[in-house]
Amino acid sequence: MDMIFRAESSQPTNKGRLVYSKSDDALIFHSSDGKYGYSSLLINDLELAVDDDNSVMFADGYFPKSNWKFANLTIPESFEGKLYIDCKNYSALENQHVSKRLTEPSGWIVTKDNNSDWICLGNPNSKDRLVIEFCTMHKAVLDHDGNLIAIWLKPEI
Repeated sequence: MDMIFRAESSQPTNKGRLVYSKSDDALIFHSSDGKYGYSSLLINDLELAVDDDNSVMFADGYFPKSNWKFANLTIPESFEGKLYIDCKNYSALENQHVSKRLTEPSGWIVTKDNNSDWICLGNPNSKDRLVIEFCTMHKAVLDHDGNLIAIWLKPEI
């Protein structure tokens, strides 16, 4: 992945409800403020909406339950804030209404915790990392170089 991210401690500005739709095999985010982003990043086939200031807003889109694995996971502690794409070669405004693929369609493992509704895309056991809750029930895990290594989501199922 050639995209670097930056976390900034603050109050998360993205609030809303994340719902899993069984009939659509999808996650649907209902934004409290009606903002839905300028462009998006794709992890597997799930979209991460990106605002005009290159902040990651929320997850939304195709997320088939048939691809989920189930395990006992440790949900990572996090701090609240904003998650930014920190790359000179990417601008949400320049890529308006365009999705940039970060992984292949099944590139990241999806694991649902057996004891909660938390779901992890990526490595659920990563160590030495920074975890930020950038939206209601959305956590991003970054390594020390700013690489995105996991996304944790807790939808209403």
